[in-house]
Amino acid sequence: MKGADYVVPHEIVDEDYPLHLTTGRVVFQFHTRTKTAHSRELNEAAPDAFIQLNGEDAERLGIEERDMLQIESRRGWAYAPARIGDIEPGHVFMPFHYGYWDNDERPRAVNEMTLYEWDPVSKQPYFKYAAVRLRKMQPGEPFEMDDPMRDEHLKEASENPRAHVADYLGLLDDSSRATAQALFAVAEKHKAEPDIGAICKMLARFSQEHSEDLQPCIQRYGETQEKEADKLLEVLQPSHHKGPLRYCVICMIAGCWHRNRIYRSLC
Repeated sequence: MKGADYVVPHEIVDEDYPLHLTTGRVVFQFHTRTKTAHSRELNEAAPDAFIQLNGEDAERLGIEERDMLQIESRRGWAYAPARIGDIEPGHVFMPFHYGYWDNDERPRAVNEMTLYEWDPVSKQPYFKYAAVRLRKMQPGEPFEMDDPMRDEHLKEASENPRAHVADYLGLLDDSSRATAQALFAVAEKHKAEPDIGAICKMLARFSQEHSEDLQPCIQRYGETQEKEADKLLEVLQPSHHKGPLRYCVICMIAGCWHRNRIYRSLC
């Protein structure tokens, strides 16, 4: 295991959105319930989404068990009944299993509220947290179904399609060059040690050759320069901890990852 420096979340609570939302699973359902929702026993055990909040927050907001709530972030909203207790103050929880395919009476897809960002190392989307606010629904108040912000994003994506080959080529070339640079640095530092210096120099040449082999594809399709290797390094190994060997290992990991991505996309 490797310790990591604390990184401030992309979104934190404030006066407008004072609660931390976290999402997750319930034991009776799996993913978006395309299978488990067809099991009568499982569906009866967990038939609907819910919003879990602390008793202190519930009292402050005038919320009681099973009250219908609107939960809203900067990106969207959903509706679900309240479940009070067994969670820290200032936090709310909502399961991600529920959406529209079997019930379109109200928005209840929690991932419509989470962030549009992703982790720079694992590429995992930030579907686990957001800053939100809660509001108790009044009796007879209708659910707001349309989300102009979401519809605008979908419209923009459908009207401006583009190929991503240049993105992948840029990532692959960048990681190959960074790997070669780091390996040559390690080889120079350990040139008296054949099991390190010679091997690193050989691997560095392999990386250089790989970058050279990419150039015909880059000339044909172009490349997008995102400096992903530098971003990955900064996240995994902040500047005050950098060292040639660690830099080498990190760049090799990045290079292997990008190789797999590009080969799968072009084959």
